[in-house]
Amino acid sequence: MGAYDSRFFIRQRLGTISLTATVQAHIDAIHNTEHFPSYFELISVRTGKVLGKFPVIAINDGDWYFNGNGAIYLNQRHLSLCGPRVTRKFTVTEKVIAEVSQPFLYFGEETKVMENTPLYETPTSSTVVATVSAGTKATVIGVRMGSPEEATPALLVKTPFGLTGWHRRDVARGSSSFDIYLCN
Repeated sequence: MGAYDSRFFIRQRLGTISLTATVQAHIDAIHNTEHFPSYFELISVRTGKVLGKFPVIAINDGDWYFNGNGAIYLNQRHLSLCGPRVTRKFTVTEKVIAEVSQPFLYFGEETKVMENTPLYETPTSSTVVATVSAGTKATVIGVRMGSPEEATPALLVKTPFGLTGWHRRDVARGSSSFDIYLCN
């Protein structure tokens, strides 16, 4: 089981795949029987070392695309947001699988505004470029890249008037602003 507690996780080898002409990997699904996330691991056939570990909501949630030339794609629901799916890209080397940095992950998901919410020029800016009013609908265009387990990712939002700006969730106040955060 590796570092996984066998009381809560079930490991299953799904198969072996050629990631490049010289790198083959076993793909293991590690199902979390109590909570989430579950994981996929890609393990080098040659060395037995983990090339990459990928958290997902559930094992049946991850859709993999392997093209054999060193690029890997994983389509999954975002771990911190309700419903939207994203596609992440990775590259393969002999020793590791690394995520290819993107400016943001595309969503295109409509959400209801729960309270008046400022939108900022950038994810870290203090300059407000628009404010969306409670009760309106806005479109979450994408989410800033970061850890897939980041609890409060910055969202790129388009207002009903077509203005765009970045939303930052205020966890300190217990504020969610958008129903995209509410999974109930």
